[in-house]
Amino acid sequence: MRIKTFKYEKWNKHQIYIFGAGHDGKIIAMELEKKGVTDYLFIDNNLNNQLDNCVQLHEVEKEQNINILLGSAKYMMEMYEEVMAHYKHYNIFTCEDLYISGIRDVHNHILEDVYSFFAYRSEKIKFLANISEKGWYLPHLDVVVTEYCSLKCEGCCSLMPLYNNPKNSKREICLEALDNLFKTNCYIGNVNFIGGEPLINQKLIKELLDRYSKNEHIGAFQIITNGTIVPDDELIAAIDCSNLYFIFSNYGALSRNQEEAVCKLERNNIIAGVEQKSDLNVENNTLWVDYGEVKDWKHEDDVVKKMYDMCMDGKTCTTLINGMLCVCSRIAHAINLGLISKELKGNYVSLLNDDINKYSVDCIRERCKELINQKQYPSGCQYCNKIERVPIERGKQKK
Repeated sequence: MRIKTFKYEKWNKHQIYIFGAGHDGKIIAMELEKKGVTDYLFIDNNLNNQLDNCVQLHEVEKEQNINILLGSAKYMMEMYEEVMAHYKHYNIFTCEDLYISGIRDVHNHILEDVYSFFAYRSEKIKFLANISEKGWYLPHLDVVVTEYCSLKCEGCCSLMPLYNNPKNSKREICLEALDNLFKTNCYIGNVNFIGGEPLINQKLIKELLDRYSKNEHIGAFQIITNGTIVPDDELIAAIDCSNLYFIFSNYGALSRNQEEAVCKLERNNIIAGVEQKSDLNVENNTLWVDYGEVKDWKHEDDVVKKMYDMCMDGKTCTTLINGMLCVCSRIAHAINLGLISKELKGNYVSLLNDDINKYSVDCIRERCKELINQKQYPSGCQYCNKIERVPIERGKQKK
């Protein structure tokens, strides 16, 4: 694997070429210029590109000592393969530090900007998984740190109002499961600390950051909060500003401490995105749909298959709860609450030592990949009625 992260402080002073003259490449160039590097060149195979300092890859084939910075999140893998196919002697770098610094300058708590902020970093993780031996990619992992929530929203997809005796997640179980997941050579684009309201258990979030914030298999960390609790000073101190961001759900008056929390994060140079009215067309976080009661709806097979195929949860909400890697947060909490039997198939893989010891690491890896890539549908989908797609009021509190 001939790939490194570009560090300006360790730059070898060889000529810099930024592969990709689009949005991402220009942000990287802007950061280089801030550091006094002005003699960089772009590489772009788009013949319509009119930049004066742009060449095509074949035009640098006679160069011996150059640095190629991958300047696109979307096409990172293709660029790497093109360089390696013909020019293996070149130094190839990702440059997420430059990209993140550049995006930070244009950030203004707008949700779209926040997601763009970490796009390069997450895509880098996917890229590393592809070129790593036995590496595999998990786009998103929700890590449940607590069953407590400071709100009781009707239609909560994570079933929070159904917990009569909520508990905080156990540190030992969280660490054991995550450690075992990384033993399978898993690369995770985005780790999301979630609840309930995750800031109810800031102590565990801090411990998880202390252990995993420097893990090169993780692209970024995210905390989705309802704005009722302000992050404490110990959690702020544990945050590496370059790889964690907050998303505020913005429930109006219910998010009573949101403004104070956003200001505190801003003072500490930590990125925070606040959902706006313009964002309210995105399923799950913003547009709420009634999933129905947790019961066996006895849907026909083709109905469940259609529901699973169009559901965002099964593709983006892989959830870790009490040592179980689950397809989505609803299934995770339904199993945790005893509303769906653990015996049903296709819903989770246990990552606890008692179960891990029964199988090889290769076997666990394949079981995890099968779980998140299954073509049919997990049996837990029979306990969902999302197919009706009935909209419900966002953040409405149960009496």
